[in-house]
Amino acid sequence: MSQKKIIALTAAVSMLIFAGCSSSKEAAESTDAAESYSASETAADTSAETETEAAAQTESETEETTAETSAETEAKPTEGLSAEEAYSAKNGASWTDALMKAANSWDKGNIVFKCTAWEGGEIVTSIEMSVYNNKLYMDTQIPGLMSMTLIVDGKQGYLIDPPSKTYAIDTETEYSADNEVESVVDTTADYTGFSEDGIENIDGTDYIFEKFTEDDSEVIFYYSPDGKLQKLGTQGEIADLTIDLLDSPDESCFEIPDDYTEISMEDMSMKMMAGLFSAMEEASDGE
Repeated sequence: MSQKKIIALTAAVSMLIFAGCSSSKEAAESTDAAESYSASETAADTSAETETEAAAQTESETEETTAETSAETEAKPTEGLSAEEAYSAKNGASWTDALMKAANSWDKGNIVFKCTAWEGGEIVTSIEMSVYNNKLYMDTQIPGLMSMTLIVDGKQGYLIDPPSKTYAIDTETEYSADNEVESVVDTTADYTGFSEDGIENIDGTDYIFEKFTEDDSEVIFYYSPDGKLQKLGTQGEIADLTIDLLDSPDESCFEIPDDYTEISMEDMSMKMMAGLFSAMEEASDGE
């Protein structure tokens, strides 16, 4: 994989993983999907039973009871099944839609995204991002080329350079976690329908995939039989990708270490440009 492809993959993955973090008024799905990432037929059945039992109540009371029951019902498990069995049990449901909606409505703790691109057994790009309420942490690493961290705490943005233990405060830009998401991807993307799904073997392991196609772009999500997202395919490349929903907040990643020194945005920009030029030169040398 050339450095140019690595940089393109990094940008593409950044946009995709941001999509799971923004708040969505349409995300009124049960939080059980957040834990299994699979379509919950059981939840739907239980909701229907609840409505029958609550027929004597008012319409608003019935809807409230149904929503609470659906949120507490555990999704039909696929743990222990083979890829073929899990795919059959999936029965055409979109695990990606369930995952994204669960992430959008998650309010218990952080949503943690980890994405890693490999080449020849070595990490060529890694991205880790954590979101909680209006706070965002994003760390991007291209070994030997770039190491940069962005922290958004409310409206304040901090650019951090871990190797030099320095940081800069961006006083010119008003940040918010939601705005950062909206600036890079359409968070209203519809994941209810995929163009293709099935089973694909990658390096000796069977994954259940869902392929989404729009215009000339194509994105493939790969899941283990238990419904856990494992990989992401885009632009002909496949990277490891996991999304974890934490049960309680961990705000330590949004804090700047005490031993870091503040520098000006001008100096930080020079560091960033130097890294960019280095990456461009490496990409040209690799062609």
